[in-house]
Amino acid sequence: MSLTINLDIDVKKKFEEIAKKGEISPESLAMYVLTLWTTRGGGVVLGRKKGERQRIAIDWPTGFDLLNKSGDTLEHIPKTKGVFTETILDKDWYTFGGK
Repeated sequence: MSLTINLDIDVKKKFEEIAKKGEISPESLAMYVLTLWTTRGGGVVLGRKKGERQRIAIDWPTGFDLLNKSGDTLEHIPKTKGVFTETILDKDWYTFGGK
């Protein structure tokens, strides 16, 4: 599968630095990162949609991040106390749907 991603300049530079140190192409590094994330515990869960606002939780093996999508804008939002203080993959409500 082919995938094209337009990265921010800072993120692109970071990927290029890491790839150079590892003597690998940035494209191969990105492929390995995505492959490891999907095969070693990464996941994406969509929350309820309210109007144009959609919450998205991305689970990493070391923790999780929350995103807020509004229209065409996607932004990282801080985690707060309460339901979002634990990894989403450990929640009973997530496994209830048949995962």
